[in-house]
Amino acid sequence: MFIFFACTFSIASSRNVHQKDTTVSLRSSPRLPQKFEKEDLKSAVAAVLGGVEGIHEGHLENINKQILSMWQSLPTNEFGRVDRKSLRYAVHRYFMQTYSLSIVGLELSQASGQEAVLLSQVVPSYVRSELEGKGAKIGFSIDDAVVMIATLERLVADTSHELLEKSYEAVRLTTTDLVGRASAKRLLEAYLLRWMLGDDAGIEELEANQTLLGESLEDWQGIAEFAHGQLQALEYARQVPVNSVSTTSWNEFRPRFSFTDVESVVGSITMSFGNYWTTECQRVKRLLVDMDYTGTGRVKLSDFYGAAMNGEWRFSESKEYLKQLGALEESSSWQGPRVIITNYIQAASNCIVSAPHYRVCCSNECEDILGEVEAVVNAPLGTPDAILSALSAHASPLDDSVVKLSSSMRAQLQEIAKASPGGMVPIHGRLFAQWLHYAFPRECPFPHKSGETVSFSPLEFGDSYAASDADMRVVTESKSAPASDVVEDDWMSQWSHEEELLSESTHLHAPWEPKISGSMVCILLVLMGATVATAATSRRGDLLPISVEKTHCF
Repeated sequence: MFIFFACTFSIASSRNVHQKDTTVSLRSSPRLPQKFEKEDLKSAVAAVLGGVEGIHEGHLENINKQILSMWQSLPTNEFGRVDRKSLRYAVHRYFMQTYSLSIVGLELSQASGQEAVLLSQVVPSYVRSELEGKGAKIGFSIDDAVVMIATLERLVADTSHELLEKSYEAVRLTTTDLVGRASAKRLLEAYLLRWMLGDDAGIEELEANQTLLGESLEDWQGIAEFAHGQLQALEYARQVPVNSVSTTSWNEFRPRFSFTDVESVVGSITMSFGNYWTTECQRVKRLLVDMDYTGTGRVKLSDFYGAAMNGEWRFSESKEYLKQLGALEESSSWQGPRVIITNYIQAASNCIVSAPHYRVCCSNECEDILGEVEAVVNAPLGTPDAILSALSAHASPLDDSVVKLSSSMRAQLQEIAKASPGGMVPIHGRLFAQWLHYAFPRECPFPHKSGETVSFSPLEFGDSYAASDADMRVVTESKSAPASDVVEDDWMSQWSHEEELLSESTHLHAPWEPKISGSMVCILLVLMGATVATAATSRRGDLLPISVEKTHCF
């Protein structure tokens, strides 16, 4: 059997096909049965949402353009479509890229059988018919992804209704009142507090004491001004009647806002707050980077807690909570426990809003890096040369300097390719994500194996989410190696040889190659991994040998 596979790849490689040609060929696929043809995209959105008001064809086209490069790089089935997990992956990345929103149920750490909670609860018929019905049989097209994204955008923006009603009650107004500018600002502030703090019993006390509010939420003044700016944007739009979304008469000198008007402003706050919060995320990241004395994207837990004990209240998560979030590394006995900066920044504990259906989180800076690769490779598999070419001019967001990849990291990418089918790198596989983390440790998170982490908010984790002063003191007083003593082999001690592919039915072969099943791909990976591992034993120890003996095809 090994000889058969070796011959197959020998024939394929002898054709000397370029990357670009392979990309085009991978996209050719049989025509779908007529009964599975998708109806007009706008009609599909209307069927799900009960109307298309506010969703313009131009917006749907913009969604398509934004995800096109990513979509073309996803592995497909025989119909040129992606499976359900890949669809969820693409939708999750769109919301993080565009709004810094993490949709509950679509997080990459969640099981592939789950779905967005918002879809399952609000439009279960859509989940059953589109995601579990015919889509499960033949896969999903980019139009399906656009429909799902547009649906979720609308639903997320509409989730504020009940909380806004509570805000009206808090300021002693009714939802039928037409309110002036000052009252509208009070409503928005009341909403923001409940949106950000959830069911915290101290909200009324904060509202009654503005001094205490400013001390408890040091960014409150800026947040309130941001909300006021969204209200002002609505006022500006109202000056052009065609853009009006209210049925009330409008007087720009004496504006009156209906419940629908305020709800519209709240929706715009939801979809733009993540971008506003980027400045604070960068401030927190800079504090951590200043404690990363080795440039490895890691901070000693003792330094992390030391900052908390010196007044930086954000750095007080318990070891257990950090481990659950995937933000704590304990693989180096020499260095001791360390906080992984990227995993920590993007963890649920740093999401400024944790609503039942979504979270407003810090952006994932690795999206830009992966996007550069996707734009160049334009296929599920990429050659090391193509990937390195795509990243050759990447600049660090911290200081705009071009990132220089070490020779060992370049060689490590070659090792991943050698252990993969056809000598190419699956760009959505776990090994490549791991390589990205070590190549760009301050931008790309470490990819834990499936099921190892859970995205719990502090409230979901429980009272033990914060470390006690006594626990932090024990850690800060413990001894470990000086930061300057870190060597490459030590800081890469967390490297795992276990691959995990994105797709359940990865269609990675070109049309001239014999089609093989997923189980055959697994067998091939194991055999090739054994060969590479044997060869690696004769090499120097400065590279970590790649093994696919534990490859997951799921």
